[in-house]
Amino acid sequence: HYDDDSYCRLISPAFFVPTDAVLSFWHWGELEADDNDATDAGLVQVSDSGDDWRSIEPEDGYSYTIGEGVDSPLSPGTPCFSGSFDWQQEYFDLADFAGSNIRVSFLFASDDELNYEGWYLDDLQVNSSAPEWISYQPGAGTVPGAEETTVYFHFDGSDYADVVLTGTLAIQSN
Repeated sequence: HYDDDSYCRLISPAFFVPTDAVLSFWHWGELEADDNDATDAGLVQVSDSGDDWRSIEPEDGYSYTIGEGVDSPLSPGTPCFSGSFDWQQEYFDLADFAGSNIRVSFLFASDDELNYEGWYLDDLQVNSSAPEWISYQPGAGTVPGAEETTVYFHFDGSDYADVVLTGTLAIQSN
């Protein structure tokens, strides 16, 4: 059970956001709420500076908002996760942050009354298609047994000053 008047964050390390990145995670919650008004809440925020946090919306939206007159560190009307729900997966489009280094924050806040089990997170991932800074030719194909082929790779990091670009090359064989 969480404490009264909680206000805490789980913060990711900084990472580079490619053009089509999507944040996904599984979560489970038992948080205090009445109807669609939350008194205890979890929400996702992003920062590109480490100081100023901006809330982001899941693809299917948040299920609650902080209620009027609730003694919460969050402002009334703030969209959030709350209430009781079984394990479910959420998706957040990170396109607004493409080309930036960001940190993701999972913010939890509670009022000064009832305390429940809490908010659990699992399997956090950021996924995208092939990074923009690498191209290859041919894009796909099969090499018949006992033959060989040439694959050309081009790496271009010129648009990513002060960023470490990483990737994995996997070659699969039958």
